[in-house]
Amino acid sequence: MPTERHISSSPQPQPQPQSQSNSHTQPRVRQRSRRACEPCRKRKIKCDSTEPCNPCSGYGYDCFYRERQKRNASVSNTVVGSPSVVTPSSVRADVSMGNGQNNSNSNTNTNTNNDSSSSTINSLENFLASESIIPRGAHDRDLLHQSVKTRFTSSSSAISFPRILGTQLNLTDTPRLHSYAYNPGTRHERNNIPPTTICSMVSLEDAMRFSDVYFQLVHPVFGMMDKSLYTDHLLEFYRAQHQGTDFEAQVCYVVSLGSYFSKPLDKSPIEAEIVEQGRLCLELSTSFPPGHISVKHVAGFVLRALYLRSTTRPHLSWGASCTAVHLAEAIGLHRKICGDRMKRSLPHLITPLQQEFRYRTFWVTIAVNQFLAAEYGRTRVVLDMVDCHPVESSGGDLTSQTIALMQSVPGRNITGEVTEDPTIALPRTARYAANSPFLTLLRADVCFSIYRTICSRGLALSDEAAAALLEAIRAAMDGVKFLKSMQEPWWNTVWTPFHSICVLLSLRTSASLAMLPATLETLKDIVEHYDSHLAWEALRTATALIEGARAKMSSDLATLDRSLIAVTDLRQSTINAISPDFEWTFGDEFGFSDFLDFSGVMDKSLVP
Repeated sequence: MPTERHISSSPQPQPQPQSQSNSHTQPRVRQRSRRACEPCRKRKIKCDSTEPCNPCSGYGYDCFYRERQKRNASVSNTVVGSPSVVTPSSVRADVSMGNGQNNSNSNTNTNTNNDSSSSTINSLENFLASESIIPRGAHDRDLLHQSVKTRFTSSSSAISFPRILGTQLNLTDTPRLHSYAYNPGTRHERNNIPPTTICSMVSLEDAMRFSDVYFQLVHPVFGMMDKSLYTDHLLEFYRAQHQGTDFEAQVCYVVSLGSYFSKPLDKSPIEAEIVEQGRLCLELSTSFPPGHISVKHVAGFVLRALYLRSTTRPHLSWGASCTAVHLAEAIGLHRKICGDRMKRSLPHLITPLQQEFRYRTFWVTIAVNQFLAAEYGRTRVVLDMVDCHPVESSGGDLTSQTIALMQSVPGRNITGEVTEDPTIALPRTARYAANSPFLTLLRADVCFSIYRTICSRGLALSDEAAAALLEAIRAAMDGVKFLKSMQEPWWNTVWTPFHSICVLLSLRTSASLAMLPATLETLKDIVEHYDSHLAWEALRTATALIEGARAKMSSDLATLDRSLIAVTDLRQSTINAISPDFEWTFGDEFGFSDFLDFSGVMDKSLVP
């Protein structure tokens, strides 16, 4: 490849004068191209604005054009449609809850990022992404209220079409990504802010204490944030005490889950009020304008779904998980933010740490929704064109195992058919690694979901699958005993023993029935430990199922007994009346050997 010195010195064609008659009278004015491609701009050579241009074609460069920017706009720190500036502190604030961290060398690598994220609008990428920033008040701190919010929409949507059209028409002021004319606009938008903040409900010391419990028990299996960054952000948040932020919603559910998993005497007396405060903060992103959304909102809805799964009815937790997936799509968590389909100038460099938190939040969100939907028999939210990287396992972090287990539940296509053979999925899932007591319970729950699919489709269960299912139940019962001793009230500490009894009764094999006494004893112990209405209700129902199975088996035994009674009246002499000398010869045992010739069939060499 030629050097830049050779490129810059190569002769370029000069523009021809408009007419021969006035060429000698008019002064020669340097003609500038209307636009220059990025390789020519970088090497400071003349570009003829074609696609591809002649210099790039001659020297084999990848010719592409950057989206036009306003002269007074800075590409590196200005967001389309917003005059606010992204600061390093604001970017670091987003990292604490999953939206990224800006390091010291981001300014150095800005040009590299812009080159990799540039393209011509004529290619009409599948998706567009823009950025917006929550406005910062006069007395607010940069750390809290200038976090970057990604917006994501299809290039075929009505929202993006004016921008695409304006760029194609070479408008100086390109329309921003906005819902122009979405409605007549005859009503004023109603903004809503919670009347209080969690800072006035829980002291900083208690918030730190409950957060430590969360990071000790919940975070290792649902890792969506960094503890040190979260702690720094929490200290800054309590100094600012600005209500209604996305981070406050996160704090509410981190504290709520920390209170839920605390020892009985250490729980917060206002746990329900904290949960309600978190709901109000989350609803600002879904129910009130301007509807700002961030990764914190997505993770907040996931934590809300986990809390509701642990404390209340299935419909509520499933609904929260669905909302989390929809918000994840709205901010493009399912796409590579630096991929080929998102070639827009971003306000700052997207670091690997940012991408890791985005991927983690997305995959945890998808897994929780798929699992809760399968448990409840509802439809999970399915997104198109997912291409973000999977979560990689690391030392002490079990999030990848949780995601793998939750996504093992049977998936269904648009017609409701199961996309994978459950008889094959069951033994494979039963052998998945589960390196914590909670995950052993979760693995059993997933196996139960697959087994219910097998039963609903009337499929036969292989001996291998049945043995793997029983082994998963044994491991889960050990996990229940451990969680009881550690006083960790995971939602499935009662759920898993109860459904283990249901599965054992459904199998009705000698091996499964032999496990019933120990399983029922485990359920009884955990019910006495919690001593709640729901727990005792589960024990009574399991007992009724076992009694019903016993009654059915007794009825079957009675039927067999009646069958034996039918032959007890036969006298032994009658049975022995058959002459012992009566037997058929080999040639006569077919009864009509005179009419058949077996001489050509029976080979003497084959007769023993």
